[in-house]
Amino acid sequence: MFPIGTQYHRPPTPKMEKWEYDFKTMKEHGFNIIRGWAMWGWLNPKQGHYDFSELERLCDLGAENDIKVILLVNLESSPAWLYKKYPDTLYVDHKGVKVMPHTVHNTCCGGFPGHCLDWPDVRAHAEDFIEKLVTKFASHPALYGWEPHNEPLHEPARYYLCSDGELFCYCPKTLEKFTQWLREKYNNDINLLNNTWQRRYGEFDEVIPPIERGSYSDWTDWRLFHIESLVEQDRWRTQAIRDNDPQHPVMIHTRSGASGRNIVYDCTDDWRLSKLVDKFGFANFPESVSMLDHALAGDINRAAAGGKEFWMHELQSGSYGIGLDLPGPELSGERLAGWAWTTISQGAKGLLFWQYRTEQFGAEYGFNLVKLDGTPTQRLTAAAKIGETIREHEKLFDELKTVPAEVAIGYSPMNPLMLYVADGTVKPFDESYLGIYRMLCNLNVASVDIVRTDSQVVDDDFDKYKVLYLPLPLWIDEKTSAKIAAYVEQGGTIVSEPSLAFIETDFFSADTVPGMGLNKIFGCRREIISNSKDKILKIKAGNRTLSSRFLREILIPESAQVLGTYDNGEPAITVNNYGKGKAVYLGTNIFNNYYHQPSADVREFFQQHFHGNLKSFARTSNESTFVKIMETDAVKVVFLFNMADDDISTKLTVNLNITEAEDIYSHKKIQFEAGEQSSSEIHMKPHETCILLIK
Repeated sequence: MFPIGTQYHRPPTPKMEKWEYDFKTMKEHGFNIIRGWAMWGWLNPKQGHYDFSELERLCDLGAENDIKVILLVNLESSPAWLYKKYPDTLYVDHKGVKVMPHTVHNTCCGGFPGHCLDWPDVRAHAEDFIEKLVTKFASHPALYGWEPHNEPLHEPARYYLCSDGELFCYCPKTLEKFTQWLREKYNNDINLLNNTWQRRYGEFDEVIPPIERGSYSDWTDWRLFHIESLVEQDRWRTQAIRDNDPQHPVMIHTRSGASGRNIVYDCTDDWRLSKLVDKFGFANFPESVSMLDHALAGDINRAAAGGKEFWMHELQSGSYGIGLDLPGPELSGERLAGWAWTTISQGAKGLLFWQYRTEQFGAEYGFNLVKLDGTPTQRLTAAAKIGETIREHEKLFDELKTVPAEVAIGYSPMNPLMLYVADGTVKPFDESYLGIYRMLCNLNVASVDIVRTDSQVVDDDFDKYKVLYLPLPLWIDEKTSAKIAAYVEQGGTIVSEPSLAFIETDFFSADTVPGMGLNKIFGCRREIISNSKDKILKIKAGNRTLSSRFLREILIPESAQVLGTYDNGEPAITVNNYGKGKAVYLGTNIFNNYYHQPSADVREFFQQHFHGNLKSFARTSNESTFVKIMETDAVKVVFLFNMADDDISTKLTVNLNITEAEDIYSHKKIQFEAGEQSSSEIHMKPHETCILLIK
């Protein structure tokens, strides 16, 4: 069974009198799974008293309609009695202000953001709630699995907070825990900490965490502590579920697959979190961004899952709506289907929409698959068609795998962390990350892997790839530096954006950039750096003009060849032959600008110089389209997506001699002009998806 369904119940909506009709309608449209929230304060109104009657009715309706149920354990809606009993256990910001329990648009029943789980009393009561909940439903025939935390991040950074730079948590128990973390990291030797932080502490209990940007070392420790603390908390939540139900899978989904998030506030590391659970997933609401941004989120999640089953766990299924912020127009079924098929084409094995009905209590208003009266929209019809297509080809979709990637993008949480300390924002990193991915998709690179460049945390294998891109890599550890050198020496091509290893592992800025000895691999060094801000820079590269922005480094080539210069002739891009491979250094953020202004000159430059030896089974000629490819031992499946709001035509070319392919989504036969490279002129409606089965 390929799970396909929707988020359905989050107290107090929808009203219970609508449930029976809704379950019948969901079943008629092929849905086989839903999710409901088990909110602590809603289900545990008095200490020692639990009321699970709503969830029982939800699960009973699931069983009656052959619809499985995922229950999400929500501790971020703490009961009022908990605050009355333990008023000192709240989250505290860097100014000493406590966060009182309150409502936000995803917690209309109150209690957000809960109490800090570093307090043992809070954790003990939370564990009792989990035990009672899991024990109650573990044997219910409708139960599919559990979620221990909704989109794990460091509460209360989820919504309204952190807009003015608030940091959490500075409560006494968290500070006590941080002190112990430092003891363990620095082997109980205060001199080791002093050497790293450049302080003169006498004892660990004198250490005060940073409250604003200042130096890299203390800031990094403070946020890495919270990243690890979040993992520890979700490990505890997961184990509390498994202790009471070892049979059903535990799942976690994160927000946006790590693109477009702020690691500084959220402290979410997908790779570490995925190790805790049986299945992994992500949520995305792509209405305001490019489909390629959504595709990057899927590839990040696939990489972070590390071979585990991953899901599109929350996919926006109706037009955005918070309060009166209702930008419109109504989301089309074709656009919704394109988002869903994008993630399925990346290997997702489950699909949940957000959400079935419009929530009618509180500010969140929209995202719906059905009308206010519960009757279907075109989006529900589109969702049903996705399920129908998968069921018609169930064996195929069960066996399909993504084609092996030849290109990877490097990622480490350390780089946006460093950028934040340096510049007060992570936005330039995100835009470079997205810009690289966007260019690769425009170049018909159908499969892209995301690899970690903090090898002491996740030791990915670079040698599988022909080309490795590094977006704004301010920090590289010693092990990764050695891996980069070996990778290039053995024949790989690496392309780095500016300020490579600018901050070295002792947290001093490097005497030579690229740092960590990588200047020898790249055959160049930086002489001068400046920030162009929003001014567009022009790089002359042969007969092409490449646009860029943000950092502007003037390079001194040593063994490297100059490939591009600024308008005054100063070196901007170099390439160095090292061993059997190439090391390309960009002195400016070309990919950051490409994210805003895609350019044929940029695409052609990288295609000519660095992508010549890449294989591409399928290519599309229209830059408003992109392809993803999956395969079994016997067939290939080409997913062709139209991102445009208009009708378009594109020439699809495949490296196989064929005369025909079947579009298994529309049930049409597509004719090809046969040859070693067969081609077909394909006409597509706005946001249309074609799924071509090629035997």
